[in-house]
Amino acid sequence: MGITPIVFSPPPANGVNIGRCLAKADWNGLNLDTCNFSVDEMTNDRIYANKLLEIIEKTNRVVHVDNLHLRYITL
Repeated sequence: MGITPIVFSPPPANGVNIGRCLAKADWNGLNLDTCNFSVDEMTNDRIYANKLLEIIEKTNRVVHVDNLHLRYITL
């Protein structure tokens, strides 16, 4: 059919609500980097998902959202 699938990885996670952390940091005028965490702190489900994505990458394009450099935009 001429369709090329692109798989997007789940966002990195460490068991903490990162969205809530970012919102609280922004609300309190803190540096958003306070919400960063080490890859070693990732949850097991994310680790297994990344291993599965390594297999999928052999035949399909995978976009790893943790490698995207997005700007935080305040409206």
